[in-house]
Amino acid sequence: MEINMNLNQHEIFISWSGTDGERIAQLIYEWMRHTYDEASRKVFLSPEIKIGKVSMDEIINALNSCNKGIFIITRERAESPWINFEAGAIFKGDKEKDIIPVYVDISHEEITNAPVSLFKSRISFTYNDIYSLICTVGSDLKWNFKTSYNYAETTVYFKKEIDKINEDLKQDSIMKKVYQNCEQYAKCYSYRDTGCVAHLDENSFFDIRKSAVKEAIGELIIAGPSLTEAIGSSARNNRSLRSIIQESIKSKRITSLHVMITDLAIFENYFSESNEATTRVMSSLNAIRTDLLSVCNEYKCDINIYFLPLHDMDHVVLTNEYMLYRATKLWTHNAEYKGEFLLYRNIGEQSEYAIQYSYLKTLMRLCTRINFDIDTEENDSDTFITKENKQWRRSIKNNGYEICEKRLGELKYIHLYKLYDSQLKHYIACDWKGPNYSELCFTGGKFIKNQEDLFKSENLLNDSTQKYLLPYVKETETLLKGVVEKYGTAEIYGERISDAKIYPSLELGFPNNAVRLAGGFATGMLVTWKCGTPIVPVDATVNVCSSSVFELPDDYNMDQTDEEFVDEIQNLIRKANEAGYAFNFASGNHFLMIAEDEEEKNI
Repeated sequence: MEINMNLNQHEIFISWSGTDGERIAQLIYEWMRHTYDEASRKVFLSPEIKIGKVSMDEIINALNSCNKGIFIITRERAESPWINFEAGAIFKGDKEKDIIPVYVDISHEEITNAPVSLFKSRISFTYNDIYSLICTVGSDLKWNFKTSYNYAETTVYFKKEIDKINEDLKQDSIMKKVYQNCEQYAKCYSYRDTGCVAHLDENSFFDIRKSAVKEAIGELIIAGPSLTEAIGSSARNNRSLRSIIQESIKSKRITSLHVMITDLAIFENYFSESNEATTRVMSSLNAIRTDLLSVCNEYKCDINIYFLPLHDMDHVVLTNEYMLYRATKLWTHNAEYKGEFLLYRNIGEQSEYAIQYSYLKTLMRLCTRINFDIDTEENDSDTFITKENKQWRRSIKNNGYEICEKRLGELKYIHLYKLYDSQLKHYIACDWKGPNYSELCFTGGKFIKNQEDLFKSENLLNDSTQKYLLPYVKETETLLKGVVEKYGTAEIYGERISDAKIYPSLELGFPNNAVRLAGGFATGMLVTWKCGTPIVPVDATVNVCSSSVFELPDDYNMDQTDEEFVDEIQNLIRKANEAGYAFNFASGNHFLMIAEDEEEKNI
């Protein structure tokens, strides 16, 4: 392509950096030349400095003479010193000159450090935006359309070219890095069925891992036994992801961060003091606390930290497009049970990426949320590891982060979770039993068709005691459900497998003493629950019970003998039994009292 180097009367300076930037700059330059007579003489297409090419003086002269600067901004070269030098030179020369960034595969909001972020252009590399740009600059500079200009032909040609470039750009920098350096990365695959892109050597793995995180959009998942080389405070600079994550959160590219790490509680019975395993994990947790939490809180990015009871957690960095993966069969000191370094791409539901994503999401759903109010207070029985965990949680709680107004003991953007080993086993067991399996069942009858009908007092003799007690029983069920939902979050085929139900019965009824809870007993209701984590409900209503009061009629025979009175009472009990009540004087603390009304003198 012929590029004008006549430096006397330039009005537009096109700046670029990198292979993609050059390709786009040449397209815009060519489009202008096809459209305007003046373009060949008055548009300067900047070269990147190369020995034997255009001199620095020539470039400076072009920068000084132009009225408008068009800057091609790609993600790969967004902070290019060369582009920012040229933008600064134009702006410094005359602040009335137009600086026009064209954002290719990155948005204006994502650029935080580069000087071009100061200029307010919102032009993207689309046909409509570039067409509008070319029309606007031509009109501003009063250029003349070429007599040979054909709108229809130009539109078809350049729209096709822009679409082609944008399609090529979808093969992002990671893929380019893999394919351009195939020998360096030892072995490349052609996706196959698993979506595997490359088998990487160690240094390449960490290099591409950083690139993948830098390009991540939306959700980012990072998992590993200790994550020392990813986010730990001792991570080497060429491997650490902390600063990249910080910048991605600030630029709003990452809006949700999930960190999955080993729960040191699995070693509570084995570690009584700090060692290398605890040091590695705590190094990562402290780095998260000092370097990531404040950024997440300030920029409203949800960060979810999951403590998992696994000794075989694979290292995974999972973005919307890629998965960096290294298997861990056992987490040991010498890392002798770790696998090879692999790169996968998200290509479909059966890909390795999709399977790993589904697995990690299932672990997240099984977890129990850690409460900052309840799960931070130390007690004398705490082990060394428990004290370390609670101290770390307290340091977060007391840091002044924004709290969640709807749920007590929780922060708005910072969430901690814990997975219990029993939750994982419970989920697997229920999955094998099938979607229709249930341990909580109720067989209805003619009048009471379902469990909810038991909360209607008219179905339980409709007496005043039942009307009073049933709402409290229902509230007890609601509270118990809340506990079960916290510690049993698993679902099978879309249905929650943990639940709690209470079956009310008559006040002295179904069956008496059937369910005894620590600290008291629940008479008149059957309490059932099914939870992934073993829980023991405690009845706190000690020595609180209900009473039934019967007033004898006015014409009752008060002159009968003791034997006759006993017979009368037994007759009343018999009739009550026939009506549905069940009196029991053989066990428990049930008793019958006879009283006389002081004023009415009634029994």
